[in-house]
Amino acid sequence: MYNEKYLKDIINLFLEKYSNQEAFMFYKEKELCSISFLKLGQDILRAAGFLKQNKIEKKHIALAAKNSYEWYIVFFAAVLTGNVVVLIDENLPAGEIMYRIRYADVNYIFCEDDIAENFREDTVIRLPWENFFQGEKFSLDEIYRWKKDELMCLLFTSGTLGKNKAVMLSARNMQICMSDLMDQFKVKKTLLILPLYHIGGLGGTLYLLAGGKTVCIGRGMKYFFQDLSSMNPNHIMMVPGIMDNLVRILKKHPDKEDRQKYIGKELKYLGVGGAVSKEEVCRYLIKEGFQLSTGYGLSETAGIGMMGKMTEDRLKSIGQIED
Repeated sequence: MYNEKYLKDIINLFLEKYSNQEAFMFYKEKELCSISFLKLGQDILRAAGFLKQNKIEKKHIALAAKNSYEWYIVFFAAVLTGNVVVLIDENLPAGEIMYRIRYADVNYIFCEDDIAENFREDTVIRLPWENFFQGEKFSLDEIYRWKKDELMCLLFTSGTLGKNKAVMLSARNMQICMSDLMDQFKVKKTLLILPLYHIGGLGGTLYLLAGGKTVCIGRGMKYFFQDLSSMNPNHIMMVPGIMDNLVRILKKHPDKEDRQKYIGKELKYLGVGGAVSKEEVCRYLIKEGFQLSTGYGLSETAGIGMMGKMTEDRLKSIGQIED
């Protein structure tokens, strides 16, 4: 059942029920930082106040930046004020980024410095991070109430089957992303390594935040095992290639205590999708005591997916063509 107040309800959970719990962990330079749900909620409302004060409402705001705490603040602030968010891979060539900006009728952009050099301010206006804390107070009652079929989020496919396609997600689609319907495991803390411009990264963490769980923002594959060890998540969502690297380390370090230097003490739940997983890799992980789930989009151009648990008797990936 669609609830027009679901965004208000989620922010209220951040401020009240989950206020003392840990929402995010991430590295700021070399320091490991922790953010409570109370601060998360307060930062979101402050940023939403900036957008409202500057009449940035019912516009198209692009996010073309690396995974960060700031990314989430801008995302939530944008949708709380009725803006459509456009998710763009910040690593694309400048021409591809500009194509997406024009295609999606983007009015404003939150982006890295090198991307900002490629467009004129008269075509799209950059929103610097420091500006988001200069706004007036924003209350829960001011949160925009989306109609269920209104466009809330626009993202682009990887182009596996040809040219990249735009995917339109409605407010109802995003409500499902922020519900606990996908939670098959007892996730307490997840390590984010998938990009937030992909629905696997965004949707895979929104529902955890809405459920009061902790999101650890990884620093990329270079620091993957360091992040696992220091932030100690019990869950990861990944693609098969990353899972292959995990298995290589596990086989190289069969001793449990030795492994903890690389994967932490709590890692148990693994979600994998985006491509076909190797059955021998999945079988090895299950025998080692990990619980696996697999997810796959039903269509390259639809924000619809399926998830299922893997067992030794059922190792094939969802989406794999049967013989």
